[in-house]
Amino acid sequence: MLCITNNTYKGVEADLHFISDILPCNSGMPCYHYSMRYRAAFISILVLVFLASCVTNRFIRTEPSEYKELAGNFTLILYGSRHLNDIETVVILDMEGDKYSFEPYAPEFDYKIKKGVPAKEALKEAEHFVSRHSSFHRTQLSRIIDEKGVAIGYEMRPLYYPLAFGVSDVLDVYYIKEGDKITVRIKLIPSVERMLFDGDGFKLGDN
Repeated sequence: MLCITNNTYKGVEADLHFISDILPCNSGMPCYHYSMRYRAAFISILVLVFLASCVTNRFIRTEPSEYKELAGNFTLILYGSRHLNDIETVVILDMEGDKYSFEPYAPEFDYKIKKGVPAKEALKEAEHFVSRHSSFHRTQLSRIIDEKGVAIGYEMRPLYYPLAFGVSDVLDVYYIKEGDKITVRIKLIPSVERMLFDGDGFKLGDN
């Protein structure tokens, strides 16, 4: 998704022509080269600003939430829990009735979708789904909010006893906005991934 358009470049170019006209000349450098040097630097700064704005608008944030906030019906995206030792497990509670939809960046066999689940039942099922591992400690519920701070869904992830994996929270979860679609990227944090995978690429403990 590009945030910089041809119209943006035209506007920048017009501003740069104006700036080059008012810049003072260095006695040891022709005015043309002096102004072009500043123009190039100014373009670089503007491009970085536009790209930073683009990235900020695309990435969706999460913040702590409570069970009592949830109301209405949800589409559950149950990711992971492919076997008893699978800690790469999380549940996305997609609020039904809004314009947004969530989709994991993963093969379809890595997750299940269940639609039309009332809030109370959704929380119960999500908690059961993420709590199957023997080192499970408790759940963490987060509110997923858009760039305006409006809740568009919820996330429930498991926290484990630190002695098992060195940390309680073993997941990196990113939400990337593409129009009305939210792509969810889920992976283990690097330290835990190194702990669980041996040199041949198989998870230790799997058969």
